[in-house]
Amino acid sequence: MKTLLQKLHLYIVRWRYIIFPTLILILTVESVLILRTRSSQEVTPSLTASGDVALVSNAALGCASTTSLVLQWDVPAKPTGTVHGRITDATKGIDTNFTVPLASGYYVLTGVVQSDSYYGSVWVVNGTAHISTPRISAESCLDTSNRVALAPLQTAVTASKTITTTQMQVSEDLLSQIQKSAPPVGRPRYTAAAPSPTEGSVTITATSLVNVQAGSSPGLIMAWIYPGDPACNAPNEYSDGRKIDVLKPEYYTVQNDGTLLELTTANSGCNAYSAANAASIKQYSTQQFFTVSANPPGIQALVSNSTLSSTAINTLVAFTKQIGFTGVELDFEGYDEWSTQDYSNYKSFVTSLGNALHTNGEKLMLDGPPISDGEEQSYYLWKYEDFETMPVDYMVVMAYDYQYSYGAGTPVEPLSWLTNISLWMRSKISDSSRIVIGIPSYGYHGTDGSYNITIDTYAQSQTDPGFSTATRDSSSSEMTFKHGKTDYFYQDQIAMDTKEATVFATGLSNISVWHLGGNLWFSK
Repeated sequence: MKTLLQKLHLYIVRWRYIIFPTLILILTVESVLILRTRSSQEVTPSLTASGDVALVSNAALGCASTTSLVLQWDVPAKPTGTVHGRITDATKGIDTNFTVPLASGYYVLTGVVQSDSYYGSVWVVNGTAHISTPRISAESCLDTSNRVALAPLQTAVTASKTITTTQMQVSEDLLSQIQKSAPPVGRPRYTAAAPSPTEGSVTITATSLVNVQAGSSPGLIMAWIYPGDPACNAPNEYSDGRKIDVLKPEYYTVQNDGTLLELTTANSGCNAYSAANAASIKQYSTQQFFTVSANPPGIQALVSNSTLSSTAINTLVAFTKQIGFTGVELDFEGYDEWSTQDYSNYKSFVTSLGNALHTNGEKLMLDGPPISDGEEQSYYLWKYEDFETMPVDYMVVMAYDYQYSYGAGTPVEPLSWLTNISLWMRSKISDSSRIVIGIPSYGYHGTDGSYNITIDTYAQSQTDPGFSTATRDSSSSEMTFKHGKTDYFYQDQIAMDTKEATVFATGLSNISVWHLGGNLWFSK
């Protein structure tokens, strides 16, 4: 999709692929004694609190990609305040410090050295304690099998322990005492902070919350298939054993007069509708949605005319039943060109189509624009929250085509933008299982700084001059190279894996890839 100017933010993602023991320490100062320095001056420690103070918890350092690490922590139900953190290159003794809102839940360090080991530490801004993670080797990031889902906190363990320390150090021994039910692997260290005490004591009570779930289930992996060259290899790809839960071929388009045109192999080439193609799609997927594409002239004509709308709904419901697919996906685009009336009519059309499909036990999926913040929201009348109570089963954000907003030389999908889009969706749709984030497998080339851009498959990019000189773009993990005045970007497996991980790190689990046919897939 081609959108208006979009704003890049620099929030980065937390990674879902690490399981460590899950703890929340709630530190309550039961008695604060005066600490005495060697010069006999009295110093009050910084362990001050009003009632129970929920601190950062479940800190874990893991692999965000083969070249980056993510330090993450659980976010409380009502997060406020700021977190300070540090990722230390233990091999070289180099610290990377950061300060982010507690609600962020993550920080990513890029450019890690494979031969080095690292550990992380996080603490609240005025805080009473911090958590240090066990060391990990950056070399482990090369092995994707290390990446497993981080499960949510589930229940409290009624165990606590009050200790007194003269060094202001809550040791791993304390952790083992208070954490009776948690796994012992990778236990973090908890340190209480005070202004350089050398003697004295403080009493702390710590209570843990323990995860009772081994991991989170993976979501749906979806893929679009469009008709015609250069995507004719799609059937070979979706049948090669890769995991794809939902296949989505384009079988209809809305013409400018508002009527539907069925896309068949006779009029649209490979991947379009035929009985054999539909049967193949069903054989290699658990769910199937056929896509209906439309641009503003056709959308306006269709949704403003009750007769055309009724005819289209009847046709789509009948066709879904005829070919035995799960449902319909509406890919109605050109969102920035919609009028208030167009949007209102579209929502009415969606409601009628969704109800008709649901009556037959079928589903409805909608494609929408990428919105990462309030400024980008202002470009569109479309609001995802408007569909919260409508008969819509999935809402897909087409979080790519960034290059059409900023010109050739920019990525297809910057990671920070992808993160903010995912977080925006979580703030607008209460049921995250309905959210699907679109990611690209394609590339492009275009004259530097221009908007004259040509989309390429990976197979096409391989034939471009300068392909062998490509380097990785740190903002997107995409591969990029330049030949003369022409910029090239493409997705390799590392880029695909990193984008998938970026979405999963925000707590979402459904993704849709544009597109099969000539492009690479995930490594696992």
